[in-house]
Amino acid sequence: MYTHTQFQEIYGSIPAIVVIDECDAKTLGIKDGDRVILYNKQGEVKMRAKVSTDVLRGVLWSPRQLIGLNNEPLNLLVKSKTQKIEGGQYSIQRW
Repeated sequence: MYTHTQFQEIYGSIPAIVVIDECDAKTLGIKDGDRVILYNKQGEVKMRAKVSTDVLRGVLWSPRQLIGLNNEPLNLLVKSKTQKIEGGQYSIQRW
């Protein structure tokens, strides 16, 4: 329903969520709505887990324009320099 950050005044703020496969969530002990941290060497972003079958196992998804629960932007985790595909990996933990 959003075009980049447009329409927030109509639909509300972009939710601070990360969608995780239900099997991965079970393995990691994460329940729907849990606070989690996405992190890498660049920094960390705190958000809520959304357990789902809408993503493949091993995949995390969140809205690109997301602002975390502590007002940190998701793009904090992305280097400003182009990186190899395998270099874009994120880690997740319960918060």
